[in-house]
Amino acid sequence: IVLSGEVSDDFMALRITPDGQRDTSFGFNGLSTIEMGPAHGMPLANDGAYRIASQGGRLLLAGYTDPGDDGQRDFAITRLETDLIFADDLE
Repeated sequence: IVLSGEVSDDFMALRITPDGQRDTSFGFNGLSTIEMGPAHGMPLANDGAYRIASQGGRLLLAGYTDPGDDGQRDFAITRLETDLIFADDLE
């Protein structure tokens, strides 16, 4: 089971085992975080992942990044290259 969301203003993917425990073989103790900013010299961005998908056994996270104080959010997407979810590409 893989969940997506936001932790400490970063994209987050959390993998848990069928019994509800963190899968420590994924990321750091079951958690993978991605900072989408800063961009173009802007301060650190407030990021959040809302959707998750599998592509070739790897995770795609889609969400938003809000790098400024103007209230505008930008679309953001990333692919986790280091954490293979399905080694046999089965879902």
